[in-house]
Amino acid sequence: MLYAPHVRAFSETHGEAIARAGYHCRDYLLAQPERFAGIPLGVLADGTHVRGLGTYDQVTGVETCRIAVTLASGTPQAKCHSHGLGWRDLASIDPVALAGNDRLLVVERAGEVLYRLRG
Repeated sequence: MLYAPHVRAFSETHGEAIARAGYHCRDYLLAQPERFAGIPLGVLADGTHVRGLGTYDQVTGVETCRIAVTLASGTPQAKCHSHGLGWRDLASIDPVALAGNDRLLVVERAGEVLYRLRG
């Protein structure tokens, strides 16, 4: 779950392309190149990075992603679902309680910091 009460849009720059593509696993995109023609590859790559690995069965049309992403933000529920993401009501979340849960990783101001892994 991503808790970001200040977020109101997926992207100011690529919002329209993201809305057309949604967030999907790689196999979903690769199986339907004609559906995603004309969408910038960077937008498609971002969507697969968000959803992680997964599978897509062309016969049944079922996409199974390894990662379920739920947004608790200022983004409307219908918009989250239309983009292939889950939604949670901001009012249902107590950030202080989340920070005290040792089974969760809480990263304050996560979007402002770029981490480097040491090799």
